[in-house]
Amino acid sequence: METALFPVTRLYGGNMQFLGGLPELLAAYREFTRDLTEEMTTSLAIMNVPPSPAFPEALHGRILTTLRVAFTGDAAEGERLLSPLRALGPMADAVAEMPYTDVAKIYADPAGPIRTRERSGALRELNDTTLRRLLAAAGPGAERPPLVVEIRHLGGALARAPGRPNAVGPRDAEFTLFVADIAPDPALDATLEEGRQRVFDDLGSSLTGQVIPPNFLTDHDTTARQVRTAYRCQDYDRLVSLKRRFDTGLPIHPRIAHARPRKSSSAQPDRSRIRRCAAGQRG
Repeated sequence: METALFPVTRLYGGNMQFLGGLPELLAAYREFTRDLTEEMTTSLAIMNVPPSPAFPEALHGRILTTLRVAFTGDAAEGERLLSPLRALGPMADAVAEMPYTDVAKIYADPAGPIRTRERSGALRELNDTTLRRLLAAAGPGAERPPLVVEIRHLGGALARAPGRPNAVGPRDAEFTLFVADIAPDPALDATLEEGRQRVFDDLGSSLTGQVIPPNFLTDHDTTARQVRTAYRCQDYDRLVSLKRRFDTGLPIHPRIAHARPRKSSSAQPDRSRIRRCAAGQRG
């Protein structure tokens, strides 16, 4: 395995937090991500704040949206690009020049372990229909929404064919979808899963039916068919073949152990399987 490294020593990054105003923020974010330079990577996380002592009481029952930013270009250019979003008046703005060693501050995840339940998908694009569905799933009036519904902008190298073949997966989505709940009590897992399922139901055909990239597979993806959605058919088959040849004891991915060898010995392609795979990747 060969891994390419990039000489990144600094970046313009951090996060902004917005209280309320989700429809306007989503619309502005859609415009912001159109034709965006590859030097800019962002995500938008919608949090429906629960009445929990873990959050300030003033935020209980409100929608807190976090814009996360990593820009490897010049800080002045980063400020210019972000100006339409800053114009919406974030309640907190921590986007600034930083050394790359501080990159973890952009997400500011808790230092200790937290039990969560998660689910991932991919969005074709942020058109009017998708924005309307996102608001129905996670905006004001949403029915028991998950704690976090996040969209992460793709593009760049994730939208192009690689110079060398790899197993990154399909490349036709503009955004990943990440849905998560903090779940300290396993007895509530089924109830929380209902909320996550409603998000996927609301988004419907805005989703590609895939999970990308493969490291976004979660505990929801427990069957070989679900795991296949993270890979192109030929890549999945190659991974399974390599596993059987070189690593029969441990799976490449916990779910790939579910793969079954194909029984056909014919040199001709399995047309029925190709149709099944294509249908599965269309979602």
